[in-house]
Amino acid sequence: MTDQTRLREMDDAAHLVRTGLKRLRAAADVDDVQALADVLRLTHDHHDREAGVLHALAALLGTVWTRLAEIGEEHTDQAADRLMPAVFWIEDEAGDRIDRVRETLAQANGTGSTTSVDWEA
Repeated sequence: MTDQTRLREMDDAAHLVRTGLKRLRAAADVDDVQALADVLRLTHDHHDREAGVLHALAALLGTVWTRLAEIGEEHTDQAADRLMPAVFWIEDEAGDRIDRVRETLAQANGTGSTTSVDWEA
């Protein structure tokens, strides 16, 4: 596979991801609490982590991280060290915050009344 072909395939794949995210963003542009909770579930669901968008992004970055570490040169090791926290932050921190928002919405029983979420906690 040539570099041009590989780059084109990556561009096409990224376009598909952006298109899917635009569709989810459009689905979230509503005043329907259940629809918003559904978008959040598709983003991250602690009951089915592999189904969420965050997991897919973390898996992609995890692959890059692994390959950088395997190359084993000083600059790739430094890059891998910098990337590793981002890989874990995506699902652990961002995912946890999404879970807490979903719990808040579930506690409100979809009435449209939501409790404020402390984003700094």
